[in-house]
Amino acid sequence: MPVLQTRLKRILPLYLLVIAGSLVALFQLFPDTAYETNLKSGEKALVFMSNRWKTEAEDYFSMLSTAIDIFTHTWSLSIEVQFYFIIPIIYLLIEKVFQQKIYSFVFLAIVSYTYSTLFCTENEAFISLFARVWQFMIGRKLLLQREEILGMIVGLINGNSTQSSGKSNSDNFFESIVKYTSLVLMIVIILCPIELPSWILRWYLKLTDKPLLALCFVLFTVNICFLEFDKFRDYLTAPAIGSRLDGLNENQTISFEEVAKMHREWEMHDFRNLNAPSCDYGENTGPLGGCRHKGLDGKNGKLKLVIIGNSCEPLVSFRYNTELCIPTLKTFVDIVEKEKPDYLFLLSRMIDTGDSLSSNATELEDDPVFQAMRLNMNRLVKHVKRKMFMLNALPMIWEKAVPEILKKVKNQENLVEFDNSLISIDPSLARSRYSELVSECPKCSLIDYKPLFYNNSTGTWRFYDVENSGLTYFTPQNHLSFHGLERVRKVYTGICDNFGE
Repeated sequence: MPVLQTRLKRILPLYLLVIAGSLVALFQLFPDTAYETNLKSGEKALVFMSNRWKTEAEDYFSMLSTAIDIFTHTWSLSIEVQFYFIIPIIYLLIEKVFQQKIYSFVFLAIVSYTYSTLFCTENEAFISLFARVWQFMIGRKLLLQREEILGMIVGLINGNSTQSSGKSNSDNFFESIVKYTSLVLMIVIILCPIELPSWILRWYLKLTDKPLLALCFVLFTVNICFLEFDKFRDYLTAPAIGSRLDGLNENQTISFEEVAKMHREWEMHDFRNLNAPSCDYGENTGPLGGCRHKGLDGKNGKLKLVIIGNSCEPLVSFRYNTELCIPTLKTFVDIVEKEKPDYLFLLSRMIDTGDSLSSNATELEDDPVFQAMRLNMNRLVKHVKRKMFMLNALPMIWEKAVPEILKKVKNQENLVEFDNSLISIDPSLARSRYSELVSECPKCSLIDYKPLFYNNSTGTWRFYDVENSGLTYFTPQNHLSFHGLERVRKVYTGICDNFGE
C-alpha cells in the first residue's frame, strides 16, 4: 500500500515531534493542575488512541476546569491511523469474498453510516472509528473510480459529455457543471494545505526508510522518557515508609522551600492521589467508581462498612453534573440496599447542599433542596443496621487562591483578610440543613471538621497550617491534601474506637 506508506511517512515524524514539544510546554508553561491529566492524554496520543472515550475521572477534572487537554486535536489523526491498520484487512476480505469492489465499499459505507446515525450519540459518532469508516469508504470509492472520473472531467472540458436518457443536453450539461465543479473544489480544498512548502518536510521526506525509522524511534523514545519521568523519579527517590501520609513526624516543622515543593507535588498529582492503594476498583477505571478494599477478613469480620459520596453528593443533585449525579443517587440507594451495612458513611464536599433558599421558601420545610435531602436520607437509612454518619458541610474554597497561601504566610500578611478571601461558598445554610436532618433521624450522626479548621480567635475558617510554614490542608480542587488527611485522621480513629457500642 504505497499510498498509506507515503501518508504515514508524512505524519509520524512531525506528529511525534509535536507531542514532544507539547510535553515540554506542559512542564514549563502550563498550570500544575493540568499536569496529570495531560500526561494521561499524552500516553493515549502517542499510541494513536486519543479518540477513546473519556474516563469518569477525566470528565470529573474537566468539570473542575483543571484539565486543559493539549492533545485534544490528535483525535482525528488517531482515527486516520487506526483506519490505516484495518484497511489492509478490509481490502483482503473484499478481495476474497466480493467480486465487485465498488459495491462492497458502498455496502461498508452504508453500514458505518447507519451505525453512526442510529446507534451512536453525537459524541460517540464524533470519536468512533467505526462510525467514521463511511467517510474513508467514500474516498476509497473515488480512488477506485479515478480513471472514470478523470475521463468524465476531460470529456466535459472537450464538450463531449454524454447525454443522459430522458434529459436534454443543456440539463445534463448544467448538472455536470455543478457536480464536477463541486468535486474539483473539494479536491483543491483538501490538497492545498498538503502542498504548502516546508523545508522540514523536504528534509525528512528525502530520507530512506531506515533513517526515517531511526528518527521515529528516537522521537518515540524521547516521548516515553517525558511521559514516564515521574515514575522514574519516584522509583529513585521514594521516601521511607512511615506512619503519616504527609511524610512528616509528629510536631515536625519544615521550611517554606520544602512546603513549596510539597504543595506543587500535591497539586500536580491530585488526580493520581485519588487512587487508594488498598482499593480493588474492579471494572471501574479508577477512583470515581466503586471500590472494595483488599486485605480485609471477609469471613470473620464482625462489621460491614459502606462509604458513599465521591463528588456526587449522596443526598441531593440539582445543578452540579446532573447527568451523572442524578442517576448516581439511585445507584447509592441500590448499593446500600444490597450491602445492608452496619455503618454507612456519607462523605462529600458541599455542592448543591449549599444552594440558597428558593424565592418562595422562607424556611427549610419549604426548601426543595432540604426536601430532596430528607427523601434520599430516608431511602438510605432504612437499610442501615446501626448508624449512618454524615459529613457536615465545609466552605468551598477558591481554586486560584490556594497557591497564594505560602506567599501570604511567608510575608506575614493579614491572614484574617486572606482567610475570608479563600471562601467561595459559605456553608452556613448547608450546615443548617444537615443539623435539621440529624434531628429527625435517630440513627444519624454528624461528622464535623469545624473544630479542626475553624480558628476561634480570628473567627475565620483556616485551611492551612500557620505553625508549619503555611502547609495546606486542601488542594486547589477542594480535596484534602495528605497533611489535611492527617489532620482529620483522629476524627475517624475516635469513631472506629466506638464501633460496637
